[in-house]
Parts: sequence; C-alpha cells; structure tokens
Amino acid sequence: MGLYSNFPSYPLPVYVFGHKKYKEGKLWKTERNFLFVEHRNEFFEGGPTAFERWIKKKCQVLRKEHGYTWFSFYEKHQLRRLIKDGAWKLYKGFPIKHFKEELQELVKPKRFNINVSEGQHQMLYNILVNAEPKDATEDFDMQTYDNLVDAVNQAKEVES
Repeated sequence: MGLYSNFPSYPLPVYVFGHKKYKEGKLWKTERNFLFVEHRNEFFEGGPTAFERWIKKKCQVLRKEHGYTWFSFYEKHQLRRLIKDGAWKLYKGFPIKHFKEELQELVKPKRFNINVSEGQHQMLYNILVNAEPKDATEDFDMQTYDNLVDAVNQAKEVES
C-alpha cells in the first residue's frame, strides 16, 4: 500500500485519517486516528491542485512528527457508511459530532405497527399470557417480553 489511500479527486470537505502499523507480540496491529478535516476551493491548472499539495504537505509533517505509515481520506458520504456499519468505532478521535443526524438515526428505536383482526389480537394475547418465559433460552429478555404483553394489552381498536 502506498502512503495515501483513497485520495480525493475534488477539494470537497475531506476527512483525513492516519494509520500506524506496529507489532504487539507476534501480531501486527494498526492504530487508526482521525487527524483533521480540510476543505479548499483552490485549483492549480496544469498540475496537482493546491488542495492536494496542501493536504500532502500536512500529512508529511504528521508522518514525521507522529510516525504514521499511511493516510486515508474520506468524504462525508463515505463516513456515513462507516457510521451505519459501526466501523467508526475503530478510529480514535472519530469526528462523530459532525454526524449528529446519522447518530440519532442509529440510536432511535424502530417501532412497528401491525394490523390484526379481533380474533388475531385475542390469539396473540393468549399466546403471550400462556407462554412460559422461564423456559426460554438464556438470551431471553424478560423486560422486552413484559413490554410486549403491555403493548398487546394497551392495543386500541381502530376504525377501518
């Protein structure tokens, strides 16, 4: 792998991450760190953009000062994917505060609405009430079960 991975072709806001490879015992590990976010609108005709030169210059300084072995670059939409996948937790200092909406979407509990007939509701109620949670597997969540029984008990009839 070269010194730069996923270098941006446009001077959009770009998030720069530094990687250090080190050996711990017999295993090679990688430390990932968020370094900075940069945005420039300057272009340089006939060669590399001023933006690219600026980023590379900054990375070279960080490489000398902190020993990073390579740098990766992400645009905002790529970081959103890291957040959805949970991979953002692998990066030290990840700028999660820049992604409040995405984070709220992750922690917002999903809710479901089901339409059942009166008979189906009664059947569901009977199944839940007659169930034996003590016989369930070890990963059975009693609180979730209680909440489900409460939700079925509090179901409201709607007009169709």
